[in-house]
Amino acid sequence: MLLRLVEKYNQQQQQQQQQQQQQQQMQLEVVVLDALPTPLGLIRYGVAADKPEIKIAGKELEAIAQSPGVSFRGNVKLTLHLGLHVVV
Repeated sequence: MLLRLVEKYNQQQQQQQQQQQQQQQMQLEVVVLDALPTPLGLIRYGVAADKPEIKIAGKELEAIAQSPGVSFRGNVKLTLHLGLHVVV
C-alpha cells in the first residue's frame, strides 16, 4: 500500500514537472499597435494623471510593456496600414 502511494506521488511530481517545462517553453510575442507615436494613449493624452487609479494603470502598463516578448509600434492605423487578416 505504501509503495503504491509513493509511486502515485512520484507520477504526480513528474507530471507537474512536465507541465512546468511545457509552460516555460511556450513563448509568446505581443505587438501593441497604436495610432499615436508613443505608448500609453489615454493615460498620457486624455485622462488626468493625478487620479490614483490612472497612476496604477500606467505603472502596470509600463511593466507589461517592458516584459520579454512585448513590443510597441506607434503611428499605425489598423484601418489604413494593415488589414485585420494581417493581425489575426
